[in-house]
This record gives sequence, structure tokens and C-alpha cells, in this order.
Amino acid sequence: MRAMLVALIACLCSYAGESRTYVYDSVDIIELNEYRIGTNSNSAHQFIFWEWKARVPSYNKKTGLTTYTSGGYVVRDWLRWNEGGPVPRYDHKLKQYSIIVYDARVKNYRCVVAPMYRRTKTDYDPEVYNQQQFSPYLRRKLSTK
Repeated sequence: MRAMLVALIACLCSYAGESRTYVYDSVDIIELNEYRIGTNSNSAHQFIFWEWKARVPSYNKKTGLTTYTSGGYVVRDWLRWNEGGPVPRYDHKLKQYSIIVYDARVKNYRCVVAPMYRRTKTDYDPEVYNQQQFSPYLRRKLSTK
């Protein structure tokens, strides 16, 4: 509840004057990632939303067993980002980053806040790599309402 209140305040402060309805979420890290596609020079961009888990469950398809490893960051969800699109803003009073993007999956604007933001460039897709470590079926996705 407190996280949603912080998200609401952060978005309202960062984007004052805009009259829209939003879906609010709070994560631990917002990452804007640019990754190379294949062996050519084409690249894609995405927001990856990370959360910290004290115990990370890992599902083994061969044995059907779920095991737990020590804590780490796992992907909560991701959204495609278009070059020149919005980037997170930092609110100095709340000490939070916030980003508002249109999410076609919920047909609404989404406001996500986090205490950390990073921009990365990789030769691989970190979200797909994280799927190998942490099953996407076990992810706590971003809100739908």
C-alpha cells in the first residue's frame, strides 16, 4: 500500500499538469537496456523492471522440482522502448525515479517508480537470460489495474 502511495505521489509530482489515468507500480530497479540483435549491428531497446528476492525459486523442467537459491535481482516485467521515447525522471524530494509509458497490454498509461535507474548496452538480451535463471511463470508481473 505504501509503495503504491509513493508511486502515485512521485508520478503526480513528476508529471504535474497531465490529466490521465495511470496504472501504478513500484520496483527496485528500472533499467533501460539496448541490446544487439544477432550478429549484425541492429539493436533493440527495452525497459526491464527488476525486483530483489531474498530467495529465488528456480524450476527444473526435467525433474519438475523447484529449488531455491540465495537472493538476487530478478526480472519482474519488461516493456519495449522506442528511440526518443520517455526516460525516467528523478524526484529529489522523494528520492525516486519515475517513468510514464503507454502500455498496450493494459491499454493505459503506466507509472513505474524505483529508487534506482540504470542504462545499459549489452550484446545479449538480459530479460531472456534471466528467464533461464528464473522462470517467467514465477514472475510477479506489473499490475493490470
